[in-house]
Amino acid sequence: MKVLSAGFINWDIILETAEIPQEDMSSEINAEYKKPGGSATNTALTLNSLGVNSVLTGSIGTDNAATKIKNILDTQNLSYYVQENENTSKIYSLITDSKDPRYLYTEDSIGQFSTDIVPEDVWNTITHLHITSFDKTISNKFVKKASENNISISFNPNHKFTNIEFPFIVEHSDVIILNDTEHKTLSDRYNMSSLTENTTVVITHGSNGCSAYENDSKTTHSGFEADVVDTVGAGDSFISGFLTQWLNGAKLYTCLKYGNAVAATSVQTRGSPNNIDKETLKNFL
Repeated sequence: MKVLSAGFINWDIILETAEIPQEDMSSEINAEYKKPGGSATNTALTLNSLGVNSVLTGSIGTDNAATKIKNILDTQNLSYYVQENENTSKIYSLITDSKDPRYLYTEDSIGQFSTDIVPEDVWNTITHLHITSFDKTISNKFVKKASENNISISFNPNHKFTNIEFPFIVEHSDVIILNDTEHKTLSDRYNMSSLTENTTVVITHGSNGCSAYENDSKTTHSGFEADVVDTVGAGDSFISGFLTQWLNGAKLYTCLKYGNAVAATSVQTRGSPNNIDKETLKNFL
């Protein structure tokens, strides 16, 4: 199998502090670390570390952050096809003692590109497209290309999903993976019984595990206890774990279990999940 992840390629700056300061107050930064980020990047890198042949495509800058990202992608032997813009989007994650991040960003733009950024000979080897809710026109083109080539599709709505509808992607997705907030948005827009006749809908519940719906059946997994350092990229880790099993035809419960195990592994390290520790993962499974 070969998975193409399409979407944002960001540079993450993670800041640890005891608490978010009140007005006119300050809070000490206890630690600072930087990594490639963005849901497409996180998913591609995590899939790659799990042994899945992965390809990444998206928009990136020509700045120092872009150089650092490319160096890490090269070190991980991850293939990528990018549109270069002036600046790389930067995401600042504020991690407090609660371990759950608050996000700030310097840009949320993506350069204009199309499916031909990925060479046709590479497209011919792609077996699955994983897409997130970035630029609507661009993402629709990727879904159309995948659909025409009988490539299966998974969709991960993110913060944009609240304000922007992606009906073409929803209609053509084989799997939709979302959190509780995104699930509420989806449920408000669609008849879930009709949607799950042809699409598997997976909902993550943070530390409370996950559930999935297909046809008239519901499957759940309660998750795993973990020593949480932070939850940056935990959802992307879940998606990667889920897809490794789903693409191999595993039963839905196995897909959920593996997704939870990969997510539990990733939250025990700082920042976005670039490389899953196989021994830690085995302990959960």
